[in-house]
Amino acid sequence: QELGVQAGQPRHPCLAALAAEMAARPLHEDAATMAVRVRISPSRLQHLCRSELGISLLAWRDRHLLAWAQRLLADPAALAVKTVAGRLGFRDQRAFATWFRRRYGRAPGAWRKQERA
Repeated sequence: QELGVQAGQPRHPCLAALAAEMAARPLHEDAATMAVRVRISPSRLQHLCRSELGISLLAWRDRHLLAWAQRLLADPAALAVKTVAGRLGFRDQRAFATWFRRRYGRAPGAWRKQERA
């Protein structure tokens, strides 16, 4: 089951633009980089995210990255975990596995195996 990405639909154009980008491709960026992308300050972007979505900007980004990770891991093409890590913007497989495990409670390979069972 895919993690919920819907923390509410953003109304503000900056959040809507980021939501569209995160739906189209994985964004593994920090708050400052995302703010530059939508041409507002990082603090304003953080405030908009909390006020409209009820979660932090990085938590929102992580929900989208987890959803992308699950899609790629569940793909019948069976991409290697290392390939998934690269597509999501992680420097290596270990960094991705640690990130995934901390947020989802299981290693990516274990998640994939359970989903296929």
